[in-house]
Amino acid sequence: MSIKNNIHFEIPKGKDLSLTPTLVNQLKKLQKEGQENVWRTFLYAAGLRAAYQKNQKWDSSFTAWYKDNNLQMCFGSMSQFSKCASAGEVVHRFATLFPDREDLVYALPTSMNALYEISFLIKGQSANTIAKWIYEGGENFEDDSADELGIISPVVTAKEITEFAKKIASGSKRKQIKEDPVRKKEFSVAIATIYASKSLFSFDKRGQHAGKVELRDIKEQIRMLKRLNRSQFDVRDKLTDIEVKYESKKEKADPVKRKYKKKTSVSRPATRMGGK
Repeated sequence: MSIKNNIHFEIPKGKDLSLTPTLVNQLKKLQKEGQENVWRTFLYAAGLRAAYQKNQKWDSSFTAWYKDNNLQMCFGSMSQFSKCASAGEVVHRFATLFPDREDLVYALPTSMNALYEISFLIKGQSANTIAKWIYEGGENFEDDSADELGIISPVVTAKEITEFAKKIASGSKRKQIKEDPVRKKEFSVAIATIYASKSLFSFDKRGQHAGKVELRDIKEQIRMLKRLNRSQFDVRDKLTDIEVKYESKKEKADPVKRKYKKKTSVSRPATRMGGK
């Protein structure tokens, strides 16, 4: 039975479902087109955020335009729109890092929530590390399978990315514990202590970071310190503990997750745009 005004939404049947190379090509074509369309929407969100959000605050002209044109039916709330923007930034970064490797860019999911979590996973990481996560599933820790698949894929979920990030943090911590006792015997003269502003863990009611110092600033300073000659200095950082606390504070401040915990329904448009 055909749908009178939406005939293109009919469920395929008959010859259209023959298990042939033609069907395979059609499915892959539709999947790729859908992937690109969703990504382009996220890229627009990223561009709009860059143009109309300053110091974590949206320009009033933008919020009025967003509301007047009922764009919440496309993106959801403003916090959801910000997630779409973060997703767009991930797509842009992959396209920039791998300009000649379409396969690496198309390894990304279309799920807004998965891309949002990937945005935190890849912060401060090199192209080589990110490519490794696509193909090899990250570093091989003691309890890892050597043939583990890449974590970043078109079908990865936000939960899987979060668990992978925790796994990396846990592995890094194990490495630090193994290395410290070896060097502590020789490197025992403390020459300085560096403290960061506690606003590192500050988030506003919209779930946006509101501190004077960002996590990326902490990582950059640690990277600079670790460039010191290892035969002369031993830098022992607290990055793993900081990242765990930062993610915990960020999650608690996330209005979407707060609503979910209160069993308040999240807007449907976000599901349309983002998946799981």
